[in-house]
Amino acid sequence: MTPDFAAVNQLFSRCLTWLADLSASSSPALSPAQNALLGYLRLDKIVEEEGFAVFIAAGYGAEILLGDTAEHLHRWQIPVTPKLMDAARAIYLECGREIEAAAGADADEIRAAFPQFAALDEEYFMNCEDDFPRVYRYVREHFDEFSGMLDCRMGEG
Repeated sequence: MTPDFAAVNQLFSRCLTWLADLSASSSPALSPAQNALLGYLRLDKIVEEEGFAVFIAAGYGAEILLGDTAEHLHRWQIPVTPKLMDAARAIYLECGREIEAAAGADADEIRAAFPQFAALDEEYFMNCEDDFPRVYRYVREHFDEFSGMLDCRMGEG
């Protein structure tokens, strides 16, 4: 049975609250698919507004770009975001330490220092509004894979 929109909205709200309260975008208490959803939501929030270089400078490159989030998005048939993540991963592997060293710098300064992300940032911005509903639809259609997140108490206690 596919859940109603309210249940899926509650799940996404919970995820966004966790991400606002916690620095990590994954937890051993969650399944790989659940961690991929958190990783995607973290990436979407930062990359849409600030770009991949700022995302990496914030410390999420190793956790999300080197993790299996893109692989999950490929399996979920999300067309653009995982391809951009793969391209960002390649740049991260070349100069990730330099980008991470820019942590705390102004977003404009970080983007200017790493212009190799400009095309990826633009493509993400142009396509994220199409990919997000696809992720939402996947979660709704496979809600049993994610519903346990509603009972999880990340960051509490």
